[in-house]
Amino acid sequence: MAFSRFWHDPVISGVLSTGISTLLWPLFLGDDQESGELQRWVKTLEEQDVQNWIFVLAVSVAIGLAVYSIQKWRESRDRESLSSKAWFSLVNQKLRDCTSARIYLRKFDHPDNFRQEHKDVLMDMMEVIKARIAAGADIKIISYNDNGEKTGFEWLASELGGDILVEEYIKIVPTQITTNSSSMYIFDDKKIVFNKRVGGAIQYYCESHSGSILFEFVKSGFEGYWGRV
Repeated sequence: MAFSRFWHDPVISGVLSTGISTLLWPLFLGDDQESGELQRWVKTLEEQDVQNWIFVLAVSVAIGLAVYSIQKWRESRDRESLSSKAWFSLVNQKLRDCTSARIYLRKFDHPDNFRQEHKDVLMDMMEVIKARIAAGADIKIISYNDNGEKTGFEWLASELGGDILVEEYIKIVPTQITTNSSSMYIFDDKKIVFNKRVGGAIQYYCESHSGSILFEFVKSGFEGYWGRV
């Protein structure tokens, strides 16, 4: 089990694979050379000094780091880490531009309860949501609220008046289906914008899932949950 964990680490696996291939390559020589080449290889190993092995190890580590860097670079193309300011700005822009959005909010505060640090951008977001609902956009919001305080639902219902049934767009749930500290926005361009608590801090992300079935699974999961609550 311990070896399996090492092998799946991109750096350690790179080092191990390079070292193993360095040791075993003579065994795969053609039959007509195998005996003499293998003897010379064994003799060479006996004559090698510590500096040569340090060089081989350094090359192995460099290859492992290169593999790790490439993997992280590939991940960065699909997932972007954002500041809170950039994240809220992105959400607002995508809410304006999208034709469809599925949203889960860990908190959906009434504007009276907005924290000062994000008050302006959150108010802008509420105005965007109000305008999109008034226009009949394909938006669904599920929000968690377990303390009975006022939420954005009441604000939107008041602002939009009785002609629009806000409950067709927004559902408030008193419990969550799992332990959760995230909010998530699923947009029709196959972008998933979300935040989550890591340690004592909130981190903000945008993921692109173009060409991946993962997006459809996430969206279908939201739709199923919407139908149950």
